[in-house]
Amino acid sequence: MPEDQLYDAVIVDTRPVIEVAGAQHDMIPELLVAVEVCERECGLSHAEILLLNSTEHAGAGLGLAFEHSETNLFPLGETLRVLTGDAADPTEIFRGMVSAVSFEMEDGDQPRLRVFAEDALMSWRMVRRNRTFAAGPLRDLLRQLARDTGLSPVITGLNEEVDEQQQLNETDLAFLQRLARRYDFDAQVVAEELHLSPRAAVDRGTVTLALGQQLRDVRVTADLAHQRGATEVHGLDIFSGAVKSVRSGSLTALGPGAGATGPEEVDRVFPGTRVRLPDTDFANETEAQAVVDAAQTRRARGFVLAEGRAVGNAAIRVGTVVTLEELGPRFSNDYYVTRVRHSFDQRAGLVSEFSAECAYFGRV
Repeated sequence: MPEDQLYDAVIVDTRPVIEVAGAQHDMIPELLVAVEVCERECGLSHAEILLLNSTEHAGAGLGLAFEHSETNLFPLGETLRVLTGDAADPTEIFRGMVSAVSFEMEDGDQPRLRVFAEDALMSWRMVRRNRTFAAGPLRDLLRQLARDTGLSPVITGLNEEVDEQQQLNETDLAFLQRLARRYDFDAQVVAEELHLSPRAAVDRGTVTLALGQQLRDVRVTADLAHQRGATEVHGLDIFSGAVKSVRSGSLTALGPGAGATGPEEVDRVFPGTRVRLPDTDFANETEAQAVVDAAQTRRARGFVLAEGRAVGNAAIRVGTVVTLEELGPRFSNDYYVTRVRHSFDQRAGLVSEFSAECAYFGRV
């Protein structure tokens, strides 16, 4: 199918399909005003649904739509799914539970109901804990962390040995996200599973977006301000007692794209730049090397940042590679999606807004 022909039919119904407790209800599409689903790296995904809250009741005339026992479709804690794309064959983009509901009304307008929902990682931010995880493979730590929830962990790689880890007055979600930053992995909820893999191993497909076709608006920026030639850590080896410094090595997991890297470009303009992580303790130099390499890799990946708005496309997810075309030789490249917002309303239809990054800047 050509890039600019996203759907088979010329006229397509792109209204999202909303399922509550595994069922669809006629009232929802009839009263639906807008839907928004947001996804970011390492959770938490959320959905927001806006509906008119007035309708005809048989024999009673016009009244509130969702404020009766038989029409209370969005009780707190109820399961909810959002599917989008072609309504004839929609794709799931969100699964979670209702976390909040809001009654809204402006002078002269109809009452509305706003429904908020979060994915299964919602439960991971409800309780703070203090506990210690023994040293060992990172995958074993993550499997133990997931054991306290209803999610089944699906782990790719992450076999590296890590030091003893402390969860100190942190929620499970905050602890997971801190580990993800430290050891350079991503976590996403997929149905009833928690998918965990090294950032470099995330694969959620490729979407081509050409300016003037699926790609409606875009801003791409290559910025040296936060790039450095190297990252260092200076700290105490807790076993030997020696004070050591470790410097980042060669970068091998920068993600998609081609061209000059941020460290290469900043060294060309400002030779010898480096950044030092806050002083810390580490078990050994292997642990310290992994930390500085992950930090330098994350910094380098953010060299070229793209923000765009495309024709609604459920295939654009966190971890998708978007190939941006018709932007010239410097900016046309492959970018890794780090955030996506799918939104629908009666005026604009289905729109996908995304943020993406690339470690490489092309040359003219």
